[in-house]
Amino acid sequence: MGRWTDMDDDERRLPEGMERVGYDTDTERYTFRDTDGTLYESAPGSRYGDIQPVGHRYAPSEVRTRNARTYTDYWESIRMFMPFALMVLVFLLVMFKLVDMDWPGSGMTWAPRKEVLNCANGTTQVQIETGDTCWQIAENYGISVEELKAIGGNEGVKCDKLRILQGICVPDGKGEGEAEESR
Repeated sequence: MGRWTDMDDDERRLPEGMERVGYDTDTERYTFRDTDGTLYESAPGSRYGDIQPVGHRYAPSEVRTRNARTYTDYWESIRMFMPFALMVLVFLLVMFKLVDMDWPGSGMTWAPRKEVLNCANGTTQVQIETGDTCWQIAENYGISVEELKAIGGNEGVKCDKLRILQGICVPDGKGEGEAEESR
């Protein structure tokens, strides 16, 4: 039960001398009578809001004024809600960044993503696999680690921090068995 339900009755909420006499379920309006016997109606859906004499219709200027006020109130409430919405959005973006997941709809995966590099001419990209090191890759392609790092596209490669499926550029036409045959 609500905190102030004892205050929610006709005696306390209606002007003095007014009493509620009916309710129309079709229009959702309450009907009231004052001491003179004049009937009043509430606004649709409102029990104790504005009351007007029965049959009273709003003038077009009153309707425009009320609509303008409603429109202004709507945007003021949205403006009050925006900081909360911004906090939620920032929280979600931080969570996606921390979890390092793809955006929804793109097959959210926990697996690492393949990296695509812009390798220089005469080179091709290979993906780092479990156990690969810069020294091992350079040996397989018959070059030194310094030459491997100098290849266009490998500028950001840190040999001590290789990740699985990270891309690295290597010379074309040499690899695994071919590198040993060319020696």
